[in-house]
Amino acid sequence: MPSASRACSGRASCCDAAFNTRWRAGPSPCLPSFLPSGSVVYLALLAASVAGLRYRDRARQWLDQRFFREEYDARKILLSLASRVRFETDSADLSALVVHQIEQALHPEAIAMLVSSMEDGRLAVVTRIGGDIPSLPLDGGIVTMLRWSEEPLEIFLDDPRSPARRLPASEIAWLEQTAIALIVPVLGQNRSLVGAIVLGAKRSEEAYTAEDRELLATIAGQLGLGLDVARLRRRAEDSASATTRVIETPQLPMMECPRCGRCEDAGVTLCPVDGSALKPVGAVPRVVDNKYRIEQLIGRGGMGAVYRARDVRLDRLVAVKVVRADLLQDMDARRRFRREAQIVARLQHPGIVSIFDFGTFPDGGAYLVMELVKGEDLRRVLQREGSLDPARAARILSAICHAIEAAHREGVLHRDLKPENILLPATGEIEAKVLDFGVAKLVGDAAEETRSGPDATLTAAGSIVGTPAYMAPEQLRGASPDHRTDVFALGVIAYEMLSGTLPFSRGSLADVILAQDRGARPLISAAARVPAPLQRVVMGALEMDPHRRPPSPQEFAAAVVQAIGSGEPS
Repeated sequence: MPSASRACSGRASCCDAAFNTRWRAGPSPCLPSFLPSGSVVYLALLAASVAGLRYRDRARQWLDQRFFREEYDARKILLSLASRVRFETDSADLSALVVHQIEQALHPEAIAMLVSSMEDGRLAVVTRIGGDIPSLPLDGGIVTMLRWSEEPLEIFLDDPRSPARRLPASEIAWLEQTAIALIVPVLGQNRSLVGAIVLGAKRSEEAYTAEDRELLATIAGQLGLGLDVARLRRRAEDSASATTRVIETPQLPMMECPRCGRCEDAGVTLCPVDGSALKPVGAVPRVVDNKYRIEQLIGRGGMGAVYRARDVRLDRLVAVKVVRADLLQDMDARRRFRREAQIVARLQHPGIVSIFDFGTFPDGGAYLVMELVKGEDLRRVLQREGSLDPARAARILSAICHAIEAAHREGVLHRDLKPENILLPATGEIEAKVLDFGVAKLVGDAAEETRSGPDATLTAAGSIVGTPAYMAPEQLRGASPDHRTDVFALGVIAYEMLSGTLPFSRGSLADVILAQDRGARPLISAAARVPAPLQRVVMGALEMDPHRRPPSPQEFAAAVVQAIGSGEPS
C-alpha cells in the first residue's frame, strides 16, 4: 500500500504542477475539482444556442445572402411586390407591375396576367412576357379547378393521377401548347375569380417551392383587391358621366423653349437655361395623365413630337411621343391606334424600344410612353458623318433586321423604318434599337385579334403610313403590305448608310414615285469602297417587284454579312 500511496501522491503532484503551469499559459485538460470535465463545452453550446434563438432571423438572412443569394433576391423582390400591389389603382399598370416583378424574381420561361372579361366570357391576357398564351373560357375546367381550390395549381401533365389529366381535351391541348407549370388564381370580392397569373417552368429547371407558391398566393390576394378597386372606380366614373354633366376647366398649354427644347409650366415666359422666350404648345399638358412630367423636347416630326419625361410614380425617365389629333380624326381610328399599341407592347426583344403606356388627350390626340434610350438616332450620325464604313453599316443593319424579324414573327409590320426611328445607344451599335412601332400595321393572327370582339370595326379605319422616301412601291400604291415592304425600307437605309444619299428622291410623294419608275442609282460611296457583292445585295432589296427581294429581314441581314465577308472590291 505504501507504494501505491506514493504513486498516487506523485501523480497528484505532477498534475498540480502541470495545472499551475498551463493555467498561466492557457487552457488545460486538467481542470479544478469544482468544474466538471466538459462544462466549458456545454457552456459554450448553451451560449451559442441562446444567441442563435435571439438572432435567428438575422442569422438566417445572413446565411441566405451569403450562400443562397439568388433565392434571397427572389424572396426580397416578391415580398416587396406584395407590399406595393395594394397601392396601385390602375388595372393595366397593376398587371404590368406584377408580371415584370415576378419575372425578375423567379425567371419563368413565360408569364402572363389574365383578367376576367364577362363581356367575352373569357380570361383574357392583358400582360405577357415570353411564350404564346391564348385566353381561357370562364366556363372551362381550368377556371372551375381554380375556383374550387383557391390555391396555386401546379400542372403535372405527365402524371396520370394529376387532376389536369381530367380536363377537356381542348384545355389539355392549351396546357401542352403553353407549357404552363403553375396557375395562381386571383380572387376578388366574395371569393370570385377575377384573374389568374400563369407561369411556365423556371429557366433554371428547378421546381416552384412551397415558399414560392405562398408568396405568389399573397401577391394574388393583394392583386384581387386592386382589380376590384379599379373595377369599382370605373363603374363610378361611368355612372357619374351618365348622370351628370361634367364641366372641365380648360387646361393651360405647356411652354416650350424653341432653342433648347426645355419645357416649363404655363405662365413661365423665359427659358431658365438660355433666356429665350418660351412658346405655348397647344393640347399638350406639362403633366400627362397625372403620371408623366414632361421635361424637354427630343424631336419633332410630321406625326407629332417626342419628349423626355419623368414617370413621377416610379421615378424613372421615359420618352413620351405625342401624336397629332388630325391623324386620329375619328373614334374608330383612335380605338384602332390603342389596340395596335397594346399588341405592339407585347413585343419583347432587346432591339425594340419597349412601350409602357398609352393614352389620349381631350382634343383627340394620343400619346405613347416608351423606353428612353440614351444615345442618338441614325439620322444625326449620317448628318454628321455622311456615310459609314461598310462593316459598321452592316453591324447596325444586322441589329435592325433581327429586331424587325422578331416583330414580323408576332404579326407586326413597321411600315415607317427610317434613320430617325433607329436609335444607337451609347453602349454600342450592335445594340441598335427600333422605335415607333405604335403606328405599325398588323397582319396575320395579330390582325385577326383586332377584328374580334368589340373592336371589330378597327380594321376598317384609316391607317398611318410611312415616309415616302423609304416606302416600297406597293405601299405607295395603297396595296396591302407584307414582310417585304419592310425589307425595301431596310434596303433604302442600307443604301443611305453606305453612300450618304438616298436611292430615290427625298421630295414629295409624286417625286418619289417618278424616281422609283426610273430605278435606283448605282450604289457608289465616296467615303468607303463598297464590295460588289454588298452592292448587289442592297440593290436586290430595292427591287420594284416584291417577289425579287429577300423574303425576310433575317435573310437580308445574312446576305449582307456574307457579302461583307467576301471582301470582293467594287
